Amino acid sequence: AAHARVPRLHAPPARPTTARGVPRVQTSASTHAMTGSVVTVQLGQCGNQVGAELFDTLSTEIDAHPSRDRAGIRRAFFREPHRDEDSDAGFNSDDVASTSSRKTPVARAVLIDMEPKVVQASVRRARKTGRWRYDGDRTLAFQSGSGNNWARGYHTYGELVRDEVLDLVRAEAEACDHMGGFMLMQSMAGGTGAGLGAYVANALRDTYPTATLMNHCVWPYESGEVIVQSYNTLLTLSSLLDASDGVCIVQNEELHQTCVRLLGCERPTFGDMNAVAAQQLAGVLLP
Repeated sequence: AAHARVPRLHAPPARPTTARGVPRVQTSASTHAMTGSVVTVQLGQCGNQVGAELFDTLSTEIDAHPSRDRAGIRRAFFREPHRDEDSDAGFNSDDVASTSSRKTPVARAVLIDMEPKVVQASVRRARKTGRWRYDGDRTLAFQSGSGNNWARGYHTYGELVRDEVLDLVRAEAEACDHMGGFMLMQSMAGGTGAGLGAYVANALRDTYPTATLMNHCVWPYESGEVIVQSYNTLLTLSSLLDASDGVCIVQNEELHQTCVRLLGCERPTFGDMNAVAAQQLAGVLLP
């Protein structure tokens, strides 16, 4: 009797990784098409910390590309400082000489949080690298947080800061020769990143109806960081459904396991997990 031919099995190709051993996201060539500059809006503690990691990763990864491609890629995420941009609007600038900071590329970003500590830390951290920095005039912070209250972030602070946020975003968008769209960095568990982030997404959709809007959202731990995180996550997703063109979700559980299994971190910190999230997102954004 004739035997059916058994197909020969081949092992799948090795998945490419970054320098830190983090799996690099596979994307098609069409995803890599640079259609213009990207204005990033960092919201809340999580959004600002992951955003700082992202720009730090981008500045490093861009230098690894062929010299002929660096200028175009850098222009998508960074810009040249303005002539009158001598300081970071009141932030401590002693870390780097002011003469050199005037030549340092500036991230195309707006930093928003209801507490100033995280925003100030992000600005100082970027300046210390010497490779890039934030524009201190593109920051907005208050003295009291949202208390993980989604409704407070959306309805109270959203209506309060709408005009100021849109003015900051408009100023950064006008600095682009050709703006490709917006990318919002936020968490889904808290009040500012989730609630205010959802409000800002809707405000940007109303103001820029034809612009591409992407949301990078961090999904909370299953064990629970915030007692109302399930409600905050559901409300955020429901709001972004109509406003966003694409929602990129990264799970804290998966980030934690990546740090443990691939990076050998027995007790990963949020800094370790933020670095993994930034590496994976950079793998999507960069060719």
